[in-house]
Amino acid sequence: MTNKQETKVQVEAAGFSFEIEGLGDRFAHTLTPLPETTAGVVELELKLTADPPVKPAPTKLTWRVPMDRIHYKWNPSAGENRYLDVTSGCKNSFKARGIDSAPVMALYDIAGDNALTFAISDAMHASEMGIRVGEDGFVTCRAQIFCEGWDAIGEYSVILRIDRRRLPYHVCLRDTAAWWDALIERPPASVPDAARLPLFCTWYSHHAKFTFPEVTIQALLAKDLGMDVLLVDAGWGPYDGKPTAESHPEMFAMIRSVHAAGMKVMLWSSPWSLTDGAKAIAGDRVLVGPNSDKGRVDPRYPDIREHIVEAYEYLMRECGVDGFKIDFISSLAPAAIDEPDDDRRDTKSVSEGADRCLQAVSDRLRAINPDAMLEYRQSYVGPHMLRHGTMFRAVDCGNCLAVNRLRTLDIRLLSGKMPAHADPIMWNPCEEVAIAAAHLTHTLLAVPQVSVRFDELPADHTEMLRTYLRFWKAHRDVILDGELTPHDPQAGFPVVLSATADKLLAAVFARVYIPLPADVPGTLLIVNGTLDDHVILEAAGDLGTRRAEILTCTGETVTNTTLTIPAGVHRLDVPPNGYATLRAL
Repeated sequence: MTNKQETKVQVEAAGFSFEIEGLGDRFAHTLTPLPETTAGVVELELKLTADPPVKPAPTKLTWRVPMDRIHYKWNPSAGENRYLDVTSGCKNSFKARGIDSAPVMALYDIAGDNALTFAISDAMHASEMGIRVGEDGFVTCRAQIFCEGWDAIGEYSVILRIDRRRLPYHVCLRDTAAWWDALIERPPASVPDAARLPLFCTWYSHHAKFTFPEVTIQALLAKDLGMDVLLVDAGWGPYDGKPTAESHPEMFAMIRSVHAAGMKVMLWSSPWSLTDGAKAIAGDRVLVGPNSDKGRVDPRYPDIREHIVEAYEYLMRECGVDGFKIDFISSLAPAAIDEPDDDRRDTKSVSEGADRCLQAVSDRLRAINPDAMLEYRQSYVGPHMLRHGTMFRAVDCGNCLAVNRLRTLDIRLLSGKMPAHADPIMWNPCEEVAIAAAHLTHTLLAVPQVSVRFDELPADHTEMLRTYLRFWKAHRDVILDGELTPHDPQAGFPVVLSATADKLLAAVFARVYIPLPADVPGTLLIVNGTLDDHVILEAAGDLGTRRAEILTCTGETVTNTTLTIPAGVHRLDVPPNGYATLRAL
C-alpha cells in the first residue's frame, strides 16, 4: 500500500493491522512483508521516499495482539522491572540508539517461552520501543523512529522483525542479535584472551583516591590471587593530559611493575568530557542534555574526533597501557529536532558521530596493539557498540549481588561471544566468609572484576577468593562459551545453566530446584549460590554413576565419594556458596 497524504494510515500486512502516524504529506511510503526465511518470524520493510528531500518528523508504527500467554516483558533497559504494570517507572517503553540500549522488546509467558519479540533494523538512530497493556485483553506494540533531529532525506527504509515462535525467550533474543549482526557490515570486535580473564578494578576499593604505589601493591596481591588485569579507574587524571615519565614518574613505575608481574594495565577514560584540552578544541561545539548542566564535546565534528583518538593513541603508544575503560558514552544529548544546520559537522546524528569516533579509536589502537582491550558498560551495549568493545560491564551496582547477577546476564542475552563483566565485586570484610562468597558466585556467568583492598581481607576471605578464581578460570570454557539457559528473568534468574559438549554448569541462586536435561555430559558442575546447605536436582534422565567431589567456598573438601543418580528428584549436600563436581565413571 502506498499513501502520500494522510497523517495517520492503516495498513494490513502479514496478518497484522498496522497504524502509521507522523508521516504527514512528507513521504510516500510502503510497508511490505519480506520473504519468510524462518517459520514464525515476520519481517516487514517500511520504505519512505520524498522528492525533493525533506526532514522527517517522529513517526510511530503501532499494532495490537491478543494477550495470549503474555505475562512478562524483557528489554535492554528494563532493569529490575520485568512486569507488565502501568506505573511511571515500569519501562514498558524505552529509548534506544547506537550508543544507548538496543531496539528490541520481548514478551514471554510464565514458562519462559516467547510470545512476541519485536525489533527494528535501525539500531543506530534514536528510536522508542514500547507496549501498552489494554484492559480489553490486548497489548499494543509500538516502534517509533526519527526521535531526534535529522537532515533532509530523499529515502529511508527500516525493517520491523516480529518473532512469534514458541521458543525459550533467550533463543529469540539470541536470534535477534544474530539478525543485527548480519545487517551491520562491520563484524563484532575480536576479543583478546586478556578480556576473558579476572580483573582488579580500583573503583570501589579506592573511589578515585589513591596513589600509584598503593595501586601497585594491591595489583601484585591481586595477581597472586588469580587476577590478570589491572583497571585503574577514575582518579588517575584526564585521559587527554598526555602524561610523561618525567611528569608522572609513579604512574610509569606502576605500569612497569604490573607488566613485570604478568598483568595487563587498563585506564579509565571519558572521551566526551570537557577537559582543558577538549575545551580548547571544542569551543562552542558542546552538547548539553535536557537534564544536565554538564556539557560534552560534540563528536559530529571530525577535528574533535581526531583530538579524542590521538589522546588514546598517545596513552597506548607512549605509556604502554593495554586498554581502556571508555565511560559515559550515552551521556551525549541527541540532536534536537529543530537544531540548525552546521556545515562543520559531517553528520547530523549524534549517535553516528560517536560511532565514527569509537570505530576510529578501536581501529587505531588495534594498529598499535592488536590485543587492545576496550571496556564499555550498560547501557551502551547495543549491536553497534559490539563492533568497538572487547568487554561489556554491568552498570554500577556496588555491593548489590542480585542486581549484579541480573545485569550481567542481561548483557549476555544480546552480546553473542562478547564477554560480559561483573560490575566490580565488593563486600564488607566483616561478613561471614560463606556470605561474602555470594558476591562472587552470583556473578559466576560473567568475567569477575574484583574491587576490594586485598591486604585488609581476613585470611578465610583471601582463601575464598583464591578458591573461587581458581574454579572460575578452570571452567571458563563452559562459563563463557557454553550454551546459556538463564531461567526466569522476572525472578532475577534464580537458576542458570551453561553447557558445552563435555561440561554442564548449573548454578542456583534461590530456594528452587535445578532442572537437569535428559543428556548430561561427562562433567556436571553444581554451584550453590544460596545460604542453604544443599541443592535440589531434578534429573530428566539417568546420570549414572559419578565421582562426586564437593568443596566449601574456601576450597575444603567435604565429600569425595561415588554417587548413583537415576532420573528423578535428588538432594545433594553442597555447602553455602560451595561447589560440586560430578564426573561420570
